[in-house]
Amino acid sequence: MILHETPSDSAPADTDPSGPRQRVLWLSTAAFTLLFNVWMMLGVLSVPIRRELGLSDTQLEWMIAAAILSGALFRLNVGMLADTYGGRLVMSITLAGSAVAAYAFSRATTYPWLLAGAIFYGLAGNSFAAGVAWNSAWLHWRGRARPSSTRKSPGRRST
Repeated sequence: MILHETPSDSAPADTDPSGPRQRVLWLSTAAFTLLFNVWMMLGVLSVPIRRELGLSDTQLEWMIAAAILSGALFRLNVGMLADTYGGRLVMSITLAGSAVAAYAFSRATTYPWLLAGAIFYGLAGNSFAAGVAWNSAWLHWRGRARPSSTRKSPGRRST
């Protein structure tokens, strides 16, 4: 006899949106918003920074590229750290590190300091790798629409 789990058989904690699950969802949404704003402010502030410090177009492009590249290169590492040590811890470290980087970047007066600041500034873009691990541990997809990457391919039989 094959038993199938129906939505009514699942535990109420899996479908209850209140409590700690809701808190994690709201906290991670706030953290994503803050870190995304930090990451995007480099693009918004690049023109006034170029004018104020007299940067050439090449210097400005290298500064923005350094931020984007540092975010891209370390994204996999941040995801692995989140899987190992937990998304909440890695997200908290990312938030604190991004705050320090943003403050240091705001105080930079020379191009080498701006470039170094942009590298650390770009790490804010890695919040998605940490946040996915944090949310996945708390929010289950049973009985709800799932991301397309978790669906079974057509023709594949589940056992």
